[in-house]
Amino acid sequence: EGEAKFIADKINSIVGRLKIYDASEKKERYVQYADIAVLMRAPATTGAVIEKTLEAAGIGCINNNPSEKYLDTPHVRDVLAYLQTIDNPYNDIPLITLMYSDYFGFTANELGKIRAENKNIPFFDAVKSFAEKDEKTARFVEILEEYREKSAARDVYGIISMIYEQSGILLRVLSEPDGEAARANLMLLCDFAAQFESTRYRGLFAFINYIQKLIEKDQTVPAARLRKSDGCVSLLSIHRSKGLEFPVVFLVNAGNDIVTKISGDILLDSALGAGAYVRDGALHRDFSSPCREALKEKIKTDELNEYIRLLYVALTRAESHLFITAAMNAADAEKAIEKAYACGGCPSDFDICSKASFFRWMLYPLIKSADAAPFYAFAGKTQIPSGDRGLFKAEVTALADETEAEAELAAEKDHTPTFSAEYIKQMTAREYAYSESTLI
Repeated sequence: EGEAKFIADKINSIVGRLKIYDASEKKERYVQYADIAVLMRAPATTGAVIEKTLEAAGIGCINNNPSEKYLDTPHVRDVLAYLQTIDNPYNDIPLITLMYSDYFGFTANELGKIRAENKNIPFFDAVKSFAEKDEKTARFVEILEEYREKSAARDVYGIISMIYEQSGILLRVLSEPDGEAARANLMLLCDFAAQFESTRYRGLFAFINYIQKLIEKDQTVPAARLRKSDGCVSLLSIHRSKGLEFPVVFLVNAGNDIVTKISGDILLDSALGAGAYVRDGALHRDFSSPCREALKEKIKTDELNEYIRLLYVALTRAESHLFITAAMNAADAEKAIEKAYACGGCPSDFDICSKASFFRWMLYPLIKSADAAPFYAFAGKTQIPSGDRGLFKAEVTALADETEAEAELAAEKDHTPTFSAEYIKQMTAREYAYSESTLI
């Protein structure tokens, strides 16, 4: 979150102040929010945090990462519950979801009261029984029965359209922060239903089964993410940025470690073949064979090469300005700078493969530049590099008060009990007082 806050502050500081050349207008102009793209390696884990932080800072975002599945969006989920309840009101989960949704607005206490009145019958029967003395519940049962009757003569598209028209949901969602995207998702469900009706399958029951199979197989489409206005920052993964260019690019989370996870009893490679564990019958243990270890190293190298290619893609998306942010533990950042300094900017294969990250890789060619002086100062180096100047601008910022944290850690260490060698010897040499009772 600290890095996301830094990115938001930096974006707000350059919009309307930083000049770029507009090739289409053939003149210089100030940067706008729509000129900026934020690229990330793992949008599933960091995209939501960055989007939330930017919006909190008043920066509109277009999240182009399909992290949210279409059928999992709240409004679409409520409509699907509506359809399931029309088809079978004795399915408790969709029924309760519908009653709790914005369509009818039952609270958890009201639902609990309905169940408490009749604990031993199906929930829909409890709802009908409670409707005899509650106007709100009676209205719900009346609308549901009306829709169940009309659904017999309508296709799925017609049922969904009827729900939208009579509930006014399409207008209500526009008042929400992401209203345009929510409305687009609801309209997309109509298109989805129309496409389904064009197949040989028909009916509400068949449509619900089709949706359930999509959810079970995780074969849903990404949710719509629309511009709240024309001035929005684009958020997307590095993979999705291939072939695109933006006037200003932020490559974020460059300090995150690159972890290669290689597992499996048998490893396969088109060039080296297969490698497996070897069973030692005497020791009853499995050992990785030399062939498997060779395959493991090759797969790791191939994955790192792919990350290097990904870094190249990220570094070449900016037309004018490229900002790279890397939030790291202070000790890790200092070690990375020390390592790049020690090898003189010429890393070995081992340096590249061990403790890999985008920031560490980029340090090697940049460490000799005079522009890297802030890195030297951070690592406590008095020598200032004398290489080329004006290639980039480095900035080191503390995202948290590390001084206080280090002081607390030092205080904890001061109170850690220490044991002398003589004390340890006495404790380990002590005999059990009741050793005779352990004899058989």
